[in-house]
Amino acid sequence: YCVYPNTDVTPPRYEVLIEPIEYLDPARCDEYQKILERYMEDANPSYKKHIIEHNLGQSVVDLQQRQTHAL
Repeated sequence: YCVYPNTDVTPPRYEVLIEPIEYLDPARCDEYQKILERYMEDANPSYKKHIIEHNLGQSVVDLQQRQTHAL
C-alpha cells in the first residue's frame, strides 16, 4: 500500500493506494475508507477535528491491480 497527502485538491486529503494480496470488492471502497478513517483517528487524535473544520478532506481508498507497485 501507499499513502500520500494530495494537496492538489481543496481541502487536501490523504489518498491510500492498496494492492491487496487477496481480492477486495471495489464496490466496498467506501466501507474500507471508513475503516481507514477509524485507524487514522486512533493514530492522530486531532485528525477528526481537522476533517470537521474542513482543514482536511475525507481520505480516498483506491484499489490497485496486483503487481502494480512491483512494476
